[in-house]
Amino acid sequence: MIFVGFRFRKSANFGPLRVNFSKSGIGYSLGGKGFRVTKKANGGIRTTSSIPGTGISYVKDYASTSGSGTDTTTSDSQGTMPPNMEQPPKKELSMLLRWGLSVLGWFFIVTSIFLSAAEVLAGFIGTAIGVFLVYRFSPRSCSKPIYKRKWFLATLICWVLFALMSLVPTTPKITALALDCDSSVQLDISKTMNIPILVEATDAETDEIRFLTSDESVISFYRLSGDDHGLMGCITPVSEGTAYITVSNGDVTSNKVHVTVIDSARIAEEEAARVAAEEEAARIAAEEEAARIAAEEEAARIAAEEEAARIAAEEEAEAQETMVWIPQSGSKYHSRSGCSNMKNPSQVTLSQAEAWGYTPCKKCH
Repeated sequence: MIFVGFRFRKSANFGPLRVNFSKSGIGYSLGGKGFRVTKKANGGIRTTSSIPGTGISYVKDYASTSGSGTDTTTSDSQGTMPPNMEQPPKKELSMLLRWGLSVLGWFFIVTSIFLSAAEVLAGFIGTAIGVFLVYRFSPRSCSKPIYKRKWFLATLICWVLFALMSLVPTTPKITALALDCDSSVQLDISKTMNIPILVEATDAETDEIRFLTSDESVISFYRLSGDDHGLMGCITPVSEGTAYITVSNGDVTSNKVHVTVIDSARIAEEEAARVAAEEEAARIAAEEEAARIAAEEEAARIAAEEEAARIAAEEEAEAQETMVWIPQSGSKYHSRSGCSNMKNPSQVTLSQAEAWGYTPCKKCH
């Protein structure tokens, strides 16, 4: 004869606790690798001992205390109970299981109460599971209803307090900071500069933001109070030089802005002195050039005057020199134009006549 039927089995794990659902009822087990105690749906108890990784295990089944009193010990589903099966102390085994489930319940209660500060629903479910495990499997018997037990009232109060903490509004956390300006700025030592601070978090608390500078001997950087245009920082120069500024809040740090401080008045004075020195040098050079030109002109004038004087002296010497007459033809020069019946004679100086090879006439000289 063949019997056909349906089977149903479903398990739910809660850490070391496993709850089994089947058509026979609900069972549960507690333990881990190496050892597990199981409370079966029919009321029986099974212990399983094993050596992880070897495949070797030892299983013992204990009959329900409400059964016929015939316990069975099997190593597989087809085994039969040996006639001399050992009866373990049921009370001690039941007490061990109760202690384990009770400790697990308290674990659920404590962790879920802290979880309620962030997730109320998840914390409530976990706390409820823990309360059920402690109430149902506590080794200590108590006739009071659960709502009159001190541990339950303390658990309820703690859960309510932590759940209320989740309703308290929290300050938004700053996730990013930025200085809203160029990465490099130049600032005169006699002026200040305001820098807008960008905060990435709506309505975030900015009191803890720190304003930092790399060199306080060059610039100071501080928060402006009572500004209606958002968070602002102010740069105040101290001396000429270069430094960078930044703002931070915890581990969040903004970009760096390099600040160069200059003294415009000093630079203007130095530039004016340089221009004046260049102008003075140009003036001196122009005067030297004018003096050189004047000296050259004076030398040229003197040379011209000397040349004119020489020419005049020569002309004067020529004017004062003896004049003679030379014929159109012939080799004699004469003191008179009518000597030797000359026709159209020319008058020249004696030196010229001698230079041309003329000799004196014996008649008039």
